[in-house]
Amino acid sequence: MPLVCPTCGADMRILAFVREAAPVQRILARIDESTDPPPIVPARGPPAWNDDPEPMPDWDLIAQPDPGMECDQFISR
Repeated sequence: MPLVCPTCGADMRILAFVREAAPVQRILARIDESTDPPPIVPARGPPAWNDDPEPMPDWDLIAQPDPGMECDQFISR
């Protein structure tokens, strides 16, 4: 159960939601927590799965079929 008192194990319930910024800042200041939002860190690249990555293909050199070429799209059973 997510709402259980960490001290005595009794059930807890939500009494109110504080949605305005000013009361939240006052509450955080009262309990000696930072009232500033956390810094936004820059995005990072994808993880390196290995030390020797495969080279990217040269998309301009990959042969494409001639637009006038007929293509057999028959599906056999």
